[in-house]
Amino acid sequence: MRLRILIICCLLYGFSSSAPRLVAQESTRTAASLATTQVTFSTDDGLVFDAEVVSPAERERNGYGVLMIGGGVGNDLHWSTPGAIGEGQERRPLTLTGQTHADAPAIARSLAQRGFTVMHWSTLHQQDPKRRLWPSQATPHSPRELLRFSAAALAAFRERNRFPPRHVLLLGHSLGAVRAANLAADDNGICALILLAPAQFTRTGPDDAGRNQNRRESAEFLKLADQNQDRRCSEAEFSTWLKQQPGSQHPLARQSFERLDFHSDGLLVDWEISAGIARHRRAGRILQKPAATDAFGMRWTEDILSRKPIPTLVIYGTLDNAQSHHAPVIADLIESQRLRQIDLKIIPDVGHQLGPEDGGQVGPISLAVCDILADWARSRVKRQPD
Repeated sequence: MRLRILIICCLLYGFSSSAPRLVAQESTRTAASLATTQVTFSTDDGLVFDAEVVSPAERERNGYGVLMIGGGVGNDLHWSTPGAIGEGQERRPLTLTGQTHADAPAIARSLAQRGFTVMHWSTLHQQDPKRRLWPSQATPHSPRELLRFSAAALAAFRERNRFPPRHVLLLGHSLGAVRAANLAADDNGICALILLAPAQFTRTGPDDAGRNQNRRESAEFLKLADQNQDRRCSEAEFSTWLKQQPGSQHPLARQSFERLDFHSDGLLVDWEISAGIARHRRAGRILQKPAATDAFGMRWTEDILSRKPIPTLVIYGTLDNAQSHHAPVIADLIESQRLRQIDLKIIPDVGHQLGPEDGGQVGPISLAVCDILADWARSRVKRQPD
């Protein structure tokens, strides 16, 4: 079977048995053939959350819905990144332009333009005293709480739209992808997953607690091998380093440069080096008896999808040193047929937020990425039997 990897140019717990209420508000906006409706939903313990539903004209709807689940430890309604955070000398820019941008509307619009009804929502419930201070201050929520909020959003989305069975897709970004996968593990009504820069997808070492265990070792390698200090390792630099390691048991010394260079651009970067270390250790069967969950009690996405073959799109960016180290391991799992239902796409020149990134500052999500994920979703539902 051909390995379906495309290099493209260009946070289950406490589920409520009672259905949360989704309440439409008076505010509805229409742009071209798309309508945006402000709604709220509530959990069984009375927490109220804001959401937005983007819908195509009724004649253009395909009968499928996409619930978006934001990443990190929380998100506002539009998945906004402020231009900067802090005050005075402590002020630190977060975006490339210094201006606030939001990613959820662009994703929702691309999907709705292809017939999907889409909902994105805020994890900052209306009773949260720090709600309007986000993101400089935030009320912390455990992974269990955030998963419960996501389950409430899904139940409310279904209640409002009355989708047919198996007509809902989940889209999650980063830790939101972890929540999406954990929801799908216990829900037979999810027909597909779209995971954007998913965190904690694969185990990176024998004691992995949901973090890249090999990041430090990767940095140590670059300190030795990166002769021109550009934070990358060329094939010539790798060869020089290798000659200095006769008989070495270092995991990188036992692999070819070509295998390590997953992006095939002649340079090794942090995430490729971290992945090389993880692939070597996994091949050595160091993970024979891995823990069933990470340190937060969340099940590993690789385990969920190996037991439940849900069609899944996984997208990483070549500038994402936070999570792209999972991509080569996922590629191995696809090739071994363990995760053959995954379409893995690596997007050049985008970072963890799937947009431009430089020096830790980010830009908005690439519209090309939005088109890629929306086209994939449309292609999947066309193959979905009613």
